[in-house]
Amino acid sequence: MSSDDALRRASFVLGLRSMGITDHRLVSAFEATRREVFAPDQYAADAYADRLIPIACGQIMEAPSVLARLLQAVPVEADMSVLEIGAGSGYFSALLGKLARRVVALERFRSLVEGARASLESQSISNVDLALCDGHGGWPSAGPYQAIFVTGSVESPSPAWLEQLAPGGRLIAPIGPKVGAQTWVRFSKDADGGIEQEVTAPAFAVPLEQGLARAL
Repeated sequence: MSSDDALRRASFVLGLRSMGITDHRLVSAFEATRREVFAPDQYAADAYADRLIPIACGQIMEAPSVLARLLQAVPVEADMSVLEIGAGSGYFSALLGKLARRVVALERFRSLVEGARASLESQSISNVDLALCDGHGGWPSAGPYQAIFVTGSVESPSPAWLEQLAPGGRLIAPIGPKVGAQTWVRFSKDADGGIEQEVTAPAFAVPLEQGLARAL
């Protein structure tokens, strides 16, 4: 790593702390995960800026501050099994892999799955299982999950996700129309299977489409 990269990463971590992200495990996960590895080459120099980055297939890498706030809203402990809907570049999958026991990350674009898998392997992250599939159905064979993160917008959570959420677990997703106001909503499942929901922040997310993408 060059001295410039080291300075950018140090500034990046200080920026997280200045936003109130103080949890040691969370800050350490961001510090240890090289965002430039997951970004397209033309955006590598911007990898430690707090901004979203366009990636292939019309998708995006969320700004680090957004991901940090999601992880504050739904804390991930070391013994958890986590489901991610919409793996994209694999960057958030990598962060989750640093925090959780096991992560299942679903993606509908074949090229994104292949790219994310290569990036995760290059960082020796072995507890993230990537799967090419329509994320609306979740991945029941590895559930239940103590935390579920949905990164593409939906009008309401899939019943399959709520079914695969463990009692006491939490799901967070950007809820709203494809065009218009969206909000991050946290869904919590009680011991009896009841669901409570709470709006945590405004959101702007690419819609989570159904089905496998063709030829991508």
